[in-house]
Amino acid sequence: MTARVACVCAPDLGLQVLLRDRPAWRGVPVALVAEDRPDAPLAVLNAHALRQGLHPGVRHGVARSLVPALRTAVVPAARVGEAARAIVEALRALSPRVELDDAPGVFLVDASGMGRLHRDVRAWALAARRAVAAQGFSASVCVGFDRRTVRAVALCARGVVVPRSLHEELAHAGAVPLAALGLSARALAALDALGLTTLAALWALPVETVRHRFGPEVAALRAWAEREPTLPVQPDVPREPARTVIEVEPPDDDLARLLFAVRGALLLLVGQLASRGEAACALRLDLTLEDRARVAHRVEPAAPTRDVALLVDLTRLRLTEGGLTARVREVEVTVEPAALRGEQMSLFAHDRARDPAAVTRAVARVRAAFGAASVTRARLRDAHLPEASFAWEALDLDAVPALAAASGDSAPAAVPLIRRLLTPPREVSPAELRALSPITPDAALLPWLRGDADNDTSRDGPRDADPWAKAAPSRVRGAWWARTVERDYYYAEARDGALWWVYFDRVRGRWFLHGIVD
Repeated sequence: MTARVACVCAPDLGLQVLLRDRPAWRGVPVALVAEDRPDAPLAVLNAHALRQGLHPGVRHGVARSLVPALRTAVVPAARVGEAARAIVEALRALSPRVELDDAPGVFLVDASGMGRLHRDVRAWALAARRAVAAQGFSASVCVGFDRRTVRAVALCARGVVVPRSLHEELAHAGAVPLAALGLSARALAALDALGLTTLAALWALPVETVRHRFGPEVAALRAWAEREPTLPVQPDVPREPARTVIEVEPPDDDLARLLFAVRGALLLLVGQLASRGEAACALRLDLTLEDRARVAHRVEPAAPTRDVALLVDLTRLRLTEGGLTARVREVEVTVEPAALRGEQMSLFAHDRARDPAAVTRAVARVRAAFGAASVTRARLRDAHLPEASFAWEALDLDAVPALAAASGDSAPAAVPLIRRLLTPPREVSPAELRALSPITPDAALLPWLRGDADNDTSRDGPRDADPWAKAAPSRVRGAWWARTVERDYYYAEARDGALWWVYFDRVRGRWFLHGIVD
């Protein structure tokens, strides 16, 4: 098995993750969508959905009306990433050189030198397919001589393909449809207009005319037949964490003494990472208590570091907040490695009047003291209802410097309107409602209320006697696919001067406080 490269393809990995998590859906039409909205297009469909006449790009609401039995779900990218990493670890048992491709579910493996462990090339390929199946996924495997052609064959193959020669490999690759190779829709339309649907048809064109007529994207595929040299497999070498165990004898619950023991372990572990040219990106403490209970704590510095004092300080914050229910009998200290960043190795990296990384270190201390879920950010979403127009997500420490730089040092030109939403909205009694003063759109207090807004101000009852009839509402309609929602939103001032954001629920005929304006 010398000079062999393999491609392992788990097609539609996101859909496979969904069906693995929900095995009851395997016999019904299933589709993946990017967002759970009626206008979101279908992204990936299983065979049952395709046989029902659906195809990628159909809107979610339209597809559900055409095929009522359709099951749809959103699979986060993090779940797909976890599945990909599990497959990589399974393939490393067969070859130490595994490269994760840009396309989800595609892996390049260096199959050279495995002849002593397997009977032949096909036996190795079957073992690779079984390794992926053990993780709950189906895959196709192609073992050949060129990383580009074996990747193309694996994308469309079923089972195992092992060409015996380079000529046979090119023949297999020539039958691959161009639509399976990730070309843009514009390039595919131009090729299809000429009847060019496979790699073999493309390779039959003269080299000098392809780039001029179809551009560099298609010319790169045409160049495969010229046998240009390609890169070998670029493996993702795993970084082994540094680990040690501290025996606490006798068991102790004094924080100062425990931190002193952890500091000694960190000096040893960080020294090991430094000898490998690495730094600590996270620290994990697994505490075994005297009552045999196990407690795990994890802290992350703002950036990969070799500063033991910083790691001990973050550990102190975490242990102080977490507390101990019994005395500690054993401490397992694990330091996760990472490469140092370029700016960290700069000679004058810290000789600045103002340290831009200070905000990142402050966020890291908050996370260490109160947990990873204590620091979040609001991510805007395209939704009809105000409470669904954003979602809270954990803040990645790598994104903190960019957010701080985007905020700038100068005050914004206009003060933004900030509503502190109540979850769920609180119903307002008639007495509370009468105590409020509705704010008309021409009030100088809230200049962002536009008097020319296209609002429906029609209300029952005499307009002159009802102060709410003089304030133009902002109407929100939506969520008809789940339940009817129709609200009229108003700004009003309470007796204590607080600005309320209230709405009248036209379906239920009741008033609610939805937020406080800052």
